[in-house]
Amino acid sequence: MLDGAGKGWERHLKGVFWIQRSREINGESGGFEQAIWWAWLRQDMWAAFREHRRCFSFFKPTKSYQMMDVWDMASKVVYILAQSVNYASEEEKQLGESDLTNRILRANTLLNMLDEWRSSISVHFEPLPVEGPSNRAFRPLWIHPSAFGTSLQMYSMARVLLLIHQPAAGGYLEYLGESIHIFTSGSSDKKDCFSFEHSWCWCAPHQVYHVLALHETSTDSSL
Repeated sequence: MLDGAGKGWERHLKGVFWIQRSREINGESGGFEQAIWWAWLRQDMWAAFREHRRCFSFFKPTKSYQMMDVWDMASKVVYILAQSVNYASEEEKQLGESDLTNRILRANTLLNMLDEWRSSISVHFEPLPVEGPSNRAFRPLWIHPSAFGTSLQMYSMARVLLLIHQPAAGGYLEYLGESIHIFTSGSSDKKDCFSFEHSWCWCAPHQVYHVLALHETSTDSSL
């Protein structure tokens, strides 16, 4: 996935998309095929983010949170992140230039979806009560299993993408504190706990480091 050449990898992902669509395979079709679909969406989402394009999928989950188990909840945030990648795409940014009101409303809708997801997830997504060094810039977070920790990082990446690309007269730095903290925290010493190195946090380095630099500059200037 990481070494795939732009257009060649894109053609592969699009081919898989049409095969799945013809067989009505999606995020709620059940069984092994559903698991493959979510794996495909993760790959397409990374490629779309890297190429500044929209994801191929137009599937919309229909399950309510009351009907979801914890694994469904972990998958739901993948869908929301995919929509956030769409929002940050060149296509949607160009459309937003001619319809600023709708672009702002779209960002607010996605942010509300993230808030709903965050308020609906269970205790399984909460960090474990462990001690860590107090002299680190970011407090380590331990979450088991690792898939749930990665879900929280996807949640935070989605917020960062939306807040960076949402039109805002007053700027966006004041809203990024929690997202940056979760996105850049973690530990890799324990097996099966989520870690910075083995999760999605590497997928937006140029944007996250840019935000961190701005955040640090803003903090220093207020002292």
